Amino acid sequence: HYDTAVCSQGASDDGSQVTVMLETARALVHAQQLPPTPVVFLWTGGEEPISPAAHGWASTSPLYPRLGAFINLEAMGGGGLPIVFQHTGAWVLEAYARSAPGVRGSRVAQDIFDLHIIPADSDFRMFSARHYGSLPGLDVAYVVDSTAYHTYLDSYDRVRPGVIQEMGEGLLGGLMGVSKALAARQAAGKVGPPLFVTNEAGQAVPGQQEGRTGAVTPEEREAAFERAVYWDVLGYFMVTYADHVADTLHNVPLALILLMPLASSLLFPSSSSSPAASKAKKDAAPGTPAAASAAAAAAGGRGMFRSPAQVYVGVLGAAARTLCSIILAVAAPALLGAARTLISGTPMIWFAHQWVGSWIYIPISLAAALAPWLSISERAAAADAGRQGDFLAVQVCGCGLMSSLIAAGLSAAGLKGNAFIFALCGGMACLSVPLLAGPRLRPWALGAMLVAGLVPVSVGSSAVVVFVHVLMERMALSGHVSVVLADILIGVLFGAGVLATSAGVMLPLLAYGIAGQRKKVITGLVLVSVAAAAWSSTNLPAYTPTAPKRAIISHIVLTQPAAGSDTNAAAASEVSQAVAGGPPGGGIKMEITRDYVALGIVDSTPLDKVIGLTSFTPAANPWGRDFTPVFPLDDMILGVEVEVPPDWRQPQSGPPRHPYDIPHPTDPLLDHLPFVQLVAVQDLGQRYRLDLRMYSQLPCWGILNVTGPIVAWSFHATALSPSFINKDAGAGEVQHVVRFVTQDADPYWTFWVEVEKATVKTAAAAASSSSSGSRDYGVHFELSTSYLQRTNVLTSAMRHLPASMHETWLATVYQSEWHW
Repeated sequence: HYDTAVCSQGASDDGSQVTVMLETARALVHAQQLPPTPVVFLWTGGEEPISPAAHGWASTSPLYPRLGAFINLEAMGGGGLPIVFQHTGAWVLEAYARSAPGVRGSRVAQDIFDLHIIPADSDFRMFSARHYGSLPGLDVAYVVDSTAYHTYLDSYDRVRPGVIQEMGEGLLGGLMGVSKALAARQAAGKVGPPLFVTNEAGQAVPGQQEGRTGAVTPEEREAAFERAVYWDVLGYFMVTYADHVADTLHNVPLALILLMPLASSLLFPSSSSSPAASKAKKDAAPGTPAAASAAAAAAGGRGMFRSPAQVYVGVLGAAARTLCSIILAVAAPALLGAARTLISGTPMIWFAHQWVGSWIYIPISLAAALAPWLSISERAAAADAGRQGDFLAVQVCGCGLMSSLIAAGLSAAGLKGNAFIFALCGGMACLSVPLLAGPRLRPWALGAMLVAGLVPVSVGSSAVVVFVHVLMERMALSGHVSVVLADILIGVLFGAGVLATSAGVMLPLLAYGIAGQRKKVITGLVLVSVAAAAWSSTNLPAYTPTAPKRAIISHIVLTQPAAGSDTNAAAASEVSQAVAGGPPGGGIKMEITRDYVALGIVDSTPLDKVIGLTSFTPAANPWGRDFTPVFPLDDMILGVEVEVPPDWRQPQSGPPRHPYDIPHPTDPLLDHLPFVQLVAVQDLGQRYRLDLRMYSQLPCWGILNVTGPIVAWSFHATALSPSFINKDAGAGEVQHVVRFVTQDADPYWTFWVEVEKATVKTAAAAASSSSSGSRDYGVHFELSTSYLQRTNVLTSAMRHLPASMHETWLATVYQSEWHW
């Protein structure tokens, strides 16, 4: 997409990807070998307003029904490496992974986004068969340096050198691979584009393959919907397998671990003691440790287990300790983060200094994870003297059992990317147990275990580290729920990262290895975290000019029809009549009732921590839904409303705040204010159709919230579903929300809504205007139009922010309400 966020220069998001597509198109034009299928290059101009441009193109373009797959290019920062961020259709991912050089990515992030706990829509979802579209495809992005995301800092100078080249090379190779795979599917008699499918809500998605009749087959639907588990190995290659394979593969470690004690005792039964062991038993003094060890050796043999039932009990006990480790590893850093925030009063101290987050959270997480295992050496000696190897094998087996159970649960819940990490830990336990088992612990076995531990670390650490890093940066846009929420979430993520990168099963061995120094080690780890938390809280700012806090600034202007304006023109002929003071074409004359400034934040740090609010006068009788223009993100915002200081309405002098601070504000912004007007009412038998139109003098972003018993409207052909934007709506009232972006020279937009006749009240039941035919249709409209031009008020509000706080939304919002 070539549009940018409201207050961004858009170098990475998404100007860099426009460049990548242009160069890729040039390379294809001049290539000696063309892709075996046609390729459509699509640049959209409206992604930031929640993708109306992509949705409109997919809904209306004659090219869309002929597509077989898509690749979407995005950026959430100007750094890092290009990664496959999310996907739909396992075959597309597999084709891209085979063909794109240096391909990177992991399913872990997609699992989190698919839970919809992080509100984020993009053009990918407009085409994806698992969301609003009907195609299999990929979302490829670079995601590091999100501290500049959607601010003026997203400039050319901040884009990491080389990242555009890397993205282009990956796209060119991956595009050829997907094209070849699509052609092969078609040649094999498989229909590439399953374009008439049913989404997960059970609704039909329009669009059918050209020249074909009949419904989509289950195989075609699966080809579009099924996802794959994927991860890269240090960027050298990518492993992929479809979800139906993961359903089996992720449960294999659980089955092996459950069978391992029984199978080992059958394959390696206890043998008779050796002569040397018998002699040692005879020579040892009774009741001494040497006698106990000699007795164990004499009873020894090669068997890993002497009693499967006893070993199963030991494995279950180790699994319980592993569960305690998991809980403590995520709870301890979360509690430390919450305590630090409450004591210091400064949330997110790590946002501008991510290195300090590692010092705060990792040591205490590791200490907490080791805590349940600190007595392992004593228990090994007491439980089975002389057979420490067997004892440790049982503990590792218990770790693997708990990891495998979690993997099976996550896989069943659809979180197969996260399930893979725990399944890998379970698989490592399966390999480790035979190495450890024996009468005594062999040093080479411990060394082999440590080397083997590098396997899951190399596979999982890159995904985990990138994921934690990106989410730390994204906490600036996570929404405000509580002052401690961000610190708790990051603590949990660091704890999960410690478990993932240590492979879980390494914890008993680490605890066994520090048996002589355990108190010093645990105390030292805790002190490091506490000291880092205390030092950072008193010496570091949470935000800096290069890693700023985001601000949302709206100049709210409440309007209503001027006295004498007729808002209910029941016949089209009445619209053409001129209205004194209104816009041309019979529009409504509007007037301003009052205005104020709404300041909002989208992270855990309260506004008064970074900006002085005592000098402002709180706004009287605010509208209450000031951030509706950014729906559906409005629930994430905590705001305050203040009256407009008189000097803010005057032209501002002085140097601009930053290069994006346009020094020529526009005042007055509009000659005629936005409105909604009833044009005509049609009797359709069982329904009434209300023909209406909206007016906006200038291009704008807009929200139209329709409350009432409507059963259809002209904005989309699919069935209506509630959006619930109006928190003050009464019981039984259903709200429907449409976002729109205007660029047309014609200031009028026409639309219609339909209501059932049975819901319409007559004049006897409700008062209504004479021009609407003595009926109350029960339909209520809220119109919010946002204009992005700089005004004196917006420029003044923006320049009032500290250097460590940057605007991410800056608009004049005109609000009006209508009822018919």
